[in-house]
Amino acid sequence: MGWYNQVTELAFCNGPADFNSFCEALMEALQKSFMEEGIEIAHLKILCSSGKEYCKEALTTTKGTIIYTGGINEKYKEARLNVNIRALVVPERLSALIEPVLEKMAAKEFVWETAKSRRLTALKKHPILM
Repeated sequence: MGWYNQVTELAFCNGPADFNSFCEALMEALQKSFMEEGIEIAHLKILCSSGKEYCKEALTTTKGTIIYTGGINEKYKEARLNVNIRALVVPERLSALIEPVLEKMAAKEFVWETAKSRRLTALKKHPILM
């Protein structure tokens, strides 16, 4: 199982942005990519925060229903985006699948910078537990 976490600072190029719509479209694009590749999602979460508000999308299976909570009601120009995914695939493949989707979505309307990115190796059984 691979795990991927990336925090990205987003700045909208043309004034305030609709981060709710952006996150919804990003989640749908990621879900579609996982379905096309036949990769099972164990957990996919997108959390976007701006000011004191946030929107969150979550998915616990590849073909599952996306759960939306929160909402950024005001229009802000900047936000922090956290993408967290666990999936039944090697970590390198996970990065190769996620990053092009994020880049394509963000490049349409945002200037963005990755604050920190962390990709962990596949989870392994502990030798004592074997």
